[in-house]
This record gives sequence, structure tokens and C-alpha cells, in this order.
Amino acid sequence: MKIGLFLDVDKTLTRDFIQVVFAEELEVLDRYRDLEDGFQKGQISSAKFGTDLVELYASKGFSKTQADKLFEKVALRQYVYDLFALQGVEIYLVSAGPNYCIDTLAKRNEIPSERTISSTYAFEGGVISGCSAVDAARKTRFVSDAVGQYDVTIGIGDNHVHDAFVQVCTIGMLTTTEAGAPESFIHVAQFNSVHLLIDNLLKGRAEPAVSDDGLVLTTDDFHGPVNIKKAFQRISVGLWILFAGCLVTAFGAGYGLRGVLPTGDHSRPPVAETK
Repeated sequence: MKIGLFLDVDKTLTRDFIQVVFAEELEVLDRYRDLEDGFQKGQISSAKFGTDLVELYASKGFSKTQADKLFEKVALRQYVYDLFALQGVEIYLVSAGPNYCIDTLAKRNEIPSERTISSTYAFEGGVISGCSAVDAARKTRFVSDAVGQYDVTIGIGDNHVHDAFVQVCTIGMLTTTEAGAPESFIHVAQFNSVHLLIDNLLKGRAEPAVSDDGLVLTTDDFHGPVNIKKAFQRISVGLWILFAGCLVTAFGAGYGLRGVLPTGDHSRPPVAETK
């Protein structure tokens, strides 16, 4: 079984927004938070956010040398490095965050550059000077172009709008319980659950999935977050029980039973996040 893991970075892998570290160092935290708040609420675009951030940071002489040095202060959530150490899974970093952080994170964890996407910031004369921003649509296209290579794809983000790419993955997960998020997303409070899910999927089945009518199933049959009724109709009972068993092990009996049963109420109650 070939598995692709597509990870947002800002407030998914990191404990806070990446730019908090840099804005705090440059003593422009309040002005940065106004920009971030506008972007999160959809009041300004990703491109506008990047342009205004460059102007703000340039006024403080922000350099690539500073960016490299401050990377060490960007705090990751618990178990992130355990995810990066997984064998038998290909990891992607899918972020609108700054390339001066995403590229370093990828390089240190041996994630090829072709499996990353991020907003590219330019430095001219040593000082930040421009931004080629990445938005939700571009992130989704990037993931859509890659999912066909895998039998199972897992997408994880923190915001169902800015991280809409999780919807083109077999399993869509959010690290938050935000209002308005589709019920089809699994809430993941700790990344050790994801580690356990992937580990069990890899151990459980290596051959192609076959439906009850004898057709070999591909990733085309599973685009979008797990839809219980549709999935149960398309895959063999044996495979779905295996899949549900992996969910039970990783996330608890509630998720797995909803996977096994083809009818009934499949809504998931919010789970409190722990950090």
C-alpha cells in the first residue's frame, strides 16, 4: 500500500503561526496580528497579506540571515518528528507559510523540494523585498496533481477554508474543531494517532483494494474526505472492516463503528484539543 501524507504547516505542525516568531523579534507583533486576523477572516487575500508583510518587515531591515537564525524558535507540536520518521509513507508540506521556514523544515527532515509548496519571499540586498504568495486554490491544485500516485492519501490542516486541499485526500483531518467545518473531517488532537493509523494501514494490506463486484479500486474512487455511505458501497466488506479497525485503533471506537456501519447517524462530536 502506497500512502501519501499531505500536511499543512502553520498551526498544524506548529504550535502557533510561524510569523509570530519573526514579528515578535522585529517588534511588530501587533501590526502582524492585524494582518493575520484579516487574512484568516477572508478580509484580505494571500497576495495582499504577503505584500503588506514584506513592507512591514522591510521597514525593520528583516534579512535572510535573521530568518535562518530565528527558524530555531519556531515550535512544533508534539509527535511531529515521529510523523517525519515514518517509513513507507511519502510526506508533503503544503503551506502558504514562508519558504524561509518551510524549505528549512523540509531539508532537515529529508522531504524533497518537489513535495513542498509555500509562499516564496525574495531578499534583495540582504533585506526582504517581495513575496510570491500561495493561496488555498494553489495548494489544492498541488495536492490534486499528486494524489493519483497513492493508494491512500491523508490530508491534515487546521482550517477547512485555507486548507481546502484536505478534501481531495482519502482521509481529511483537522487539528481544530472550528465552527462550520464539514462533519466528514476527522478531528486529530495528537499526531501519535495519525502515526498509529498509518502504521496499521501499512501492516494491514499490501495488495490492491477490490470491490465486491471484482473491480480494482484506485484513488479516483476515494477523492474527498471519507464519506461513510459512499465508501461502504464501493469497497469490499473485508477491506472496509480493515480500514475501520485502523480507525478504531488510532482514534477510538466511535470513529471505527461509524466506518463499519453503512447506515445511521455518522456525525462526530467535537473532541477537545490538547497541546
